[in-house]
Amino acid sequence: MSLRDAFPKLADPYPTTLNFPYDTIYRTIERRRAQNKDSIREFLRKTLPNRLSWTDAERHTRKADYSRGKPPEIYSQFINSLARFIVGSLGGCALIVPIIIMVLHSSLTKSLITVSVAVIMFALVISLVFETDNKDAITATATYAAVLVVFVGTSGAASGN
Repeated sequence: MSLRDAFPKLADPYPTTLNFPYDTIYRTIERRRAQNKDSIREFLRKTLPNRLSWTDAERHTRKADYSRGKPPEIYSQFINSLARFIVGSLGGCALIVPIIIMVLHSSLTKSLITVSVAVIMFALVISLVFETDNKDAITATATYAAVLVVFVGTSGAASGN
């Protein structure tokens, strides 16, 4: 059954004119998926064995590229999961390490220097490791700085305790 027969009023909203409402990219069943490459997934792909980087389906459809060691168009679930774990762990460490430094023998000067260095290092990592837009890098860095500043304000270091 065609779409024109199933939905005649949608197919020809203006019967006197020639129109093709179903002739769009949205009617395709499966779109070709392409993944943006990031440095963590690329590092994992180059370091780990090829079979861990490729999905089974893509390995079967692109046997020649797989055997030549070319990169997959879609990373495997393992690579995606491992990359998310690494990013999550690094993100947690980026918060926990400065907080531990600020808590041990806390002083306002030490806390402000720790926050400043941590925010600069975070901005460097965000801009060099991940492909982000400028607004995303600024948003992430400002959010990170805000979390650390709130910790400084609530920890008692700002009051001199």
